[in-house]
Amino acid sequence: MKYIQDGQLDISRIDDCISVDTRETFLRWIAQANLTVSKSRRTEYGQAFRLIKQEGSHTLKCEDGKLVMPKYIFQFED
Repeated sequence: MKYIQDGQLDISRIDDCISVDTRETFLRWIAQANLTVSKSRRTEYGQAFRLIKQEGSHTLKCEDGKLVMPKYIFQFED
């Protein structure tokens, strides 16, 4: 939740080293949203979001290594 600002979670703005659990959560949300035509989903916490893919990639620093991935934004609904 600490990564959400103004209703968005922008993967490319994360410079911290994130935990394995956080990485797995982000990847699960991305995979679930990508399975829908609308690119929308709800988190396990009940928050509705839409996944927005941007140009380029970002290296996410994780406890267990680095993950190069597309730049994604999770746009959360109120």
